[in-house]
Amino acid sequence: MLTLDPRLADWRALPSRLIIELAIRGMACHGGCGMFDLCLFDLDDTLLRTSDLSDIRPQGVGKQDDEAYATELLRRFGDPVQRYIYTPERLASLKTRWPEMRFGIFTRAPWAYAKAIVDRAYPDFDWDTGVVYETVPKGHHKPDGWGIRECMSRLEIEDPQRVVMVGDETVDVKAAYNAGCYVVLDKTSWAHGQWDGRRHFAALELIPDAVISGPAELAEVISDIGAYAPKLEWEFNGSQDHRHQPRFSAVNHFYPANLGEPDKAREEIHSAGRHFSDYESLDNRRAWHTLTHSIHQNKDRQVFPVEWCAAVYAFVQRSNPFMALTNQTVTVAAIPARPDRLPRMQHFIAQLHGDFRRRPPIGQTHDSVQFSNDFLAYTAGVRSQSGEHLNRIERFENVRDHLIVSNPGAVRGKDFVIIDDVCTTGATLMYAKKRLIEAGARQVKLLALTKNVSNVLS
Repeated sequence: MLTLDPRLADWRALPSRLIIELAIRGMACHGGCGMFDLCLFDLDDTLLRTSDLSDIRPQGVGKQDDEAYATELLRRFGDPVQRYIYTPERLASLKTRWPEMRFGIFTRAPWAYAKAIVDRAYPDFDWDTGVVYETVPKGHHKPDGWGIRECMSRLEIEDPQRVVMVGDETVDVKAAYNAGCYVVLDKTSWAHGQWDGRRHFAALELIPDAVISGPAELAEVISDIGAYAPKLEWEFNGSQDHRHQPRFSAVNHFYPANLGEPDKAREEIHSAGRHFSDYESLDNRRAWHTLTHSIHQNKDRQVFPVEWCAAVYAFVQRSNPFMALTNQTVTVAAIPARPDRLPRMQHFIAQLHGDFRRRPPIGQTHDSVQFSNDFLAYTAGVRSQSGEHLNRIERFENVRDHLIVSNPGAVRGKDFVIIDDVCTTGATLMYAKKRLIEAGARQVKLLALTKNVSNVLS
C-alpha cells in the first residue's frame, strides 16, 4: 500500500538543499559497486501505462475524499494486468534481492489519483515513501528535484549517490540531475505508440546514467549502474563490466532557423560522456561527477588522461568497423584553438598519435589511422564562445563566419573523425563537418568528449 501525506509540506522547516562535497577519486568506484539505499519510480508510463488517463489525472487535485472521483478513475483504470510495466512480482523480486533498499514513488500526479491506482495495482507491495503533487511546494514540481530530496530527508539518506530515479521522460532526468542522484531512463512505454519527440528525444539528449528497454534490465542496472555509463565516464568509474561498452550517445543537432542553412538541416554528434555546467540547478550532481572535474582539471594542460585516449580509440574503432578488411584510412583531427587560447586539443591529437600506436591497429596497419592539426583553422576576428557568453545564434554565426579548411587540396576523398572536448550547441563540430564535406571529404564523423548539460530548471 502507498502511504502518502496529502498535506503540503512546510517548506521553511526543510533542510537546505544538499550539496555534497566529495573527492572525485574517493567516490568514483560507486558506479561499479552496485548498491542503492533508495529506488524511486515515476508513476505514469513508468510503473504503469496510463497515457489514456491524462484528462482525468489533473481532476484529482484536492479530491482526497472524493469517492465519485475515485470510482470513475478506477472504472477507467480497469484491470491493472493490462497496464503493468513493472508487475508486483518484478518489484517483489527487487526487494528480495536488495532487502535493505527502500522503494518509493515520485510523481506529479495528485494524491487522489496516485493513491487509488497504486493501491489497485500494487495492493501487497509496501512502498517506503511517496511524493505527489500536493506534497510539493508551489514552483518546485518536476523538473525540480525537491521531491527526491524530500524522500531522502524522510529516510535520512544524505548521499545522493545512494539514490536512483527510474523514469520515462525529460522531467524525470532533469529532476534526478537537480537532486544529484542517478537516473535510469526506461523506454518501455515508448514502444506502445506513446513516442513524444519533445519529451523523449530531449530525455535521450540529456544522456541519462542508463537507458533500458524494459523492466527485465533494471536489476542488472541497480547491481552495477556504472557499467551502463557513457564510454568516457565508464573509463573513470571503476566498473569491470564491458558488456554494455562502448556507449556513445548519438544526438542530432539542428542548425537554427534563418541561418542560411537548408530547412531542418542537422548533423549527428556522438558524445562519450557528460559535462555538467556551472549552474546552481546542477550543483548536487556536478559535485561528484568525475568527468566534469577531469575536463576542468585539464583545461590548461598539454598531457591528458589516458582515459580520454581510450574513449577516442573506441570511437574510431566502432565508427569504422571494416578498416581491417580494406585499405581505408581515417584522419583524426581536433577543432582548432581560437587565436587567443591555448591549443590544448591540438596537444591531445599529438598525444593520441602515440597512444594509438601502443594499442592494436584498428586498420591493416597503425598508419591506417592518421593524426593531423593542419586541416581546420579560424580566421582573424573569431570570438570566444564561452568567454564572451555568446548565445546559441551568435555561436553558430561566429563559427560559420570564421571556421575554414586551411588545406582544401589535401581533403578530397579522405575520411575524418573530428574531436572537441565539450559540445554545447554543436555549432563548431557541425560547421567543421560542413566545411570538410564542401572541400571534398568523403566521410566525417563527429565526436565530443562530453555533451554539455545546461540549466535543468530554466
